[in-house]
Amino acid sequence: MLKLFMAMLLLVTVSIANARPIAGVDLPEELPYASSRWPLTGMGLRTKLIIKLYAAGLYVPKTEAMSLQPEHPKAIRLHIISSMITRDNLREAIQEGFIKSTHNNLAPMQAQIKMFLGVFQEDVHQHDIFDLVYLPDQGVHVYKNQQLKVTLQGAAFQQALFGIWLSDTPVQDSLKADLLTPLAAI
Repeated sequence: MLKLFMAMLLLVTVSIANARPIAGVDLPEELPYASSRWPLTGMGLRTKLIIKLYAAGLYVPKTEAMSLQPEHPKAIRLHIISSMITRDNLREAIQEGFIKSTHNNLAPMQAQIKMFLGVFQEDVHQHDIFDLVYLPDQGVHVYKNQQLKVTLQGAAFQQALFGIWLSDTPVQDSLKADLLTPLAAI
């Protein structure tokens, strides 16, 4: 029993030590994707007025040297903070984000956007976690609470999706700046 307790304590300690706190949640220092561990390279908060909606973390494989070129792998984690976020207002915000990031040119990726928004048909709750993982040879894998929901192909879709946070017209300028600001070593 003591060994089990010590193992659990070690696991919790490692989990806490390998996370970055932001607005009451922890973003992992690394996420496992494609047989490797991708480091957290930037993080920030999506806010509206004074409400903290979600924490976002940008993960880029070390081999990519923080390159955000369209053809390179990358991931964004969204950790829902606000209990005020619903599936409907999240879907609406994402749709608006696609409009901004594509300069209202949704036609080339309308089918992928519709499938992506289908992930948000389920209820969204405080502390839900969405991982959007782009692997060039596989497409964008969309996870909700570590469960794969859909994989979507298409370079234009991938650019539009990550453009919601990283394009020249992001959903929030300060969030983009925070995501692109390299984190100092712990």
